Amino acid sequence: MSDPVRWILQAAASLSDSADEPTCRHVLEACGRACFPAALGEKARRIWESSATTRDFVLGLRDVFPPVVLFGEEIHVVYPKCYCEFMRAVPPSEVPWTYCQCSIGWVKEFFALATGQSAVVDVISTVLRGGAECRLRVDLGRRLDQPLR
Repeated sequence: MSDPVRWILQAAASLSDSADEPTCRHVLEACGRACFPAALGEKARRIWESSATTRDFVLGLRDVFPPVVLFGEEIHVVYPKCYCEFMRAVPPSEVPWTYCQCSIGWVKEFFALATGQSAVVDVISTVLRGGAECRLRVDLGRRLDQPLR
């Protein structure tokens, strides 16, 4: 395990041990937002601007970000494994529970840059918490068939 990964794990563990849950969530979501690649947000923004409905937007995202899928009438982001480059070599038992809040921040930033609006993102399951996949639910506050303009 590299020194930066050890540092991140120690910082996340210390945060979990010394701060309340809302503070942990806030700090780690901010880390996820800071990690987001702006170029991907720009591509998603162009798809948003050229889409007629929320459903069209989500379907159009397949080309730039395939983990975004429709699950019934919900938007989900699904990863078959943890894609965080820092956590790839770390056994899940060594990762603090709060660390997955970073993914929430990353996904919130993705949709904020794409749509210009805040999204509500909830964790359904994560590999680091024992799930078969990482699955996050995204609520843009609008129906899938709702026109964007």
